Amino acid sequence: GFNELRFEDEAGQEEVYVHAQRDQNIHVNHDETTFVGNDRSENISRDELLKVGRDRHDTIARDDRSDIGQDQLITVARDQTLVVQRTQQISITQDRIEEIGNSRIDKVAANHTTRIGGHAELTVQGHHQIQAGEAIRLQTKRYESSAEAMRWSTPGGVLTLDASGLKFNGAAVNFKASSIDLNSGQGGMPVTVGGAPYVGEPVCVGCWLKASAEHQALVKV
Repeated sequence: GFNELRFEDEAGQEEVYVHAQRDQNIHVNHDETTFVGNDRSENISRDELLKVGRDRHDTIARDDRSDIGQDQLITVARDQTLVVQRTQQISITQDRIEEIGNSRIDKVAANHTTRIGGHAELTVQGHHQIQAGEAIRLQTKRYESSAEAMRWSTPGGVLTLDASGLKFNGAAVNFKASSIDLNSGQGGMPVTVGGAPYVGEPVCVGCWLKASAEHQALVKV
């Protein structure tokens, strides 16, 4: 093999050709500037190592594309900012794992839609608060909820369910049903209101409880 340095001065064919049979080392003590008036092609058969002592700034007028045959690792010692002026799309064939050491804040100016093909599980060690400006709708075949105590509060009253039982504090109670059965579960007489319902009329819950305690039937007259 041999080293080669060739010059071509023919009009339209001008060329400077450098051939290093083995290694080529270029050492610049100060600045280096490279200008390419048209295209640039670089082919590296094995590895490439780039070290920048301070900052690096890349400006690309049009598109940027990277094709990686295997893995990619990016390590950022401090902060990272990503700004996308239009749409960002991420496609993952298999799994995705996110681990955040501190807080996370998501802000969506318009709508947010999540579609899950299998199961979903949410575990919160502290408080979990959901606030909707208009309405919350749940649709499922079966709904199960387990808690030490539950409390529903509306302008019409407060309903509390805990270990001591069910408590309601409100202005009035209205029931609409073909029949209503109450049973104390402690050997008391069941209280039944049967027949055609009285639509829209308030029902005296205290009367029910009093009739059940006295083992009397509650009949509307």
